Amino acid sequence: MKRLLKPVTASSEVSTYDIPVKWEMRVVLQIQAYNLKDAIQRANKKEFSLPEGEYVDDSYEIDFDRMENCV
Repeated sequence: MKRLLKPVTASSEVSTYDIPVKWEMRVVLQIQAYNLKDAIQRANKKEFSLPEGEYVDDSYEIDFDRMENCV
């Protein structure tokens, strides 16, 4: 991983930074299908809007892999 941080210098100016973050959510989808295999395949296609879900504890983190696109 590249070192992306620059030395901190004293400044009275406040700046805005775009920091990519990610976290996990947990939901139960109701999928209409002919059998379990079909239901899993349909759920895997991700061709629907995701419902509100439950935050997975301790999953919030800065996405350093996408950070270099923001600098």
